[in-house]
Amino acid sequence: MLSKRVKEFSDRAYWLKEGVLYHRGKYSDSVKENTMEAFSLAINDKLGIELDVRLSKDNEVVVIHDGNLKRVYGVDKDVSECSFKELSDYSDGKIPLLKDVLDLVDDRVGLMIEIKSNKVGVLEEKTYEILKNYRGRYVVVSFNPFSLKYFRKRDSSIIRGQLSYSYDGSGYPWLVRVCLRRLWFNFISKPHFISYGIDNCNINFLKKVRKKGYFIIGWTYKNKKNDEILKQIYDNMIVEKIEMRSFKE
Repeated sequence: MLSKRVKEFSDRAYWLKEGVLYHRGKYSDSVKENTMEAFSLAINDKLGIELDVRLSKDNEVVVIHDGNLKRVYGVDKDVSECSFKELSDYSDGKIPLLKDVLDLVDDRVGLMIEIKSNKVGVLEEKTYEILKNYRGRYVVVSFNPFSLKYFRKRDSSIIRGQLSYSYDGSGYPWLVRVCLRRLWFNFISKPHFISYGIDNCNINFLKKVRKKGYFIIGWTYKNKKNDEILKQIYDNMIVEKIEMRSFKE
């Protein structure tokens, strides 16, 4: 039942209410996203971290957002086609393993871990095996409801967040876009909270979602436009390249 999941969220993911989260760490023009340096800067600010995990060719759980290295590292190579050693070489050692990030963070801040998988199975299992020994605060999120279902079946105590957005320009068929943006697959993922894109969001729809009891965290907050409207809908924010500690202050 949703009411049970809402209570579980309040009991075990209270830290998501205490301050904004840094999107892919506290990165900047001089500090690359999803790197140990970006995570260390976030830890220094005592604010939570959102990060992304994927599988390398040799099935290592690596921390990187894009499926290709071109945008961040200038190398046209797919993550899934490279071993971790190759990824490390291409990035000058900046792409970390999830297990090394956990060692760095060591529960000094909370983590929101986005599972970047299309084919559910190996990434989820590898990530779970790493996380089950971690004693720090974390939640898992995904756009893929079946990925969240995997974690629910593996360990229902793991706090799960369903990611969504308007899906404008996604290229998905109309019906798929509608189902995803309106969270109609929540019966599969059974999330504890929602993380929803702030661009082109349907305000009235999200107000209804919030009335059901869901905590809603927005992404990605890059300036202070539309503050008053956003604060009516969102309980917290994932921020990028902006100095703030609390969204509700």
